[in-house]
Amino acid sequence: AANEALEEAFEIMRKSGAAYRRAAELSPEDVRIVNDTALILVYYLHEDLEYAEELLRRCVEMGAQQLENEELDEDARWELENAWGDAHQNLGVLYAIHKDDKAEAQRWLERSIEIGPDPRPLLSQFWLPYLRGEISERRDLEELKTWGQPCDPTREH
Repeated sequence: AANEALEEAFEIMRKSGAAYRRAAELSPEDVRIVNDTALILVYYLHEDLEYAEELLRRCVEMGAQQLENEELDEDARWELENAWGDAHQNLGVLYAIHKDDKAEAQRWLERSIEIGPDPRPLLSQFWLPYLRGEISERRDLEELKTWGQPCDPTREH
């Protein structure tokens, strides 16, 4: 039953991923939409990771360029900074989980915290200490790595 529910959830994520891919095609300059398309690939589907990295790097470039627009109102600037910071965060997660490159992951995550605009406690209290070896791996990290994989009934939880 658990594996059936997991497959149903994974199918929903596949549909969501396809919808986000289409949205990113329709709004290729929208940092939030393009970032969230990559997020689904990195966190949930664990596929097309080269494409996800390409999308996130594009978000980093677009965000920097779009933030130069002095006509952005305060709300639009905050939203853009947040999406831009999220793209840096998601590159860090991609490097930590899928590329096993802690140094590169740390670089992206530190930049995400610098950008803000909101505090990023998950990064400062878990990801960076984990990458520096200050804390040991936690269960939620393992779950992120294995999301969408069939359940092993013999594994302890």
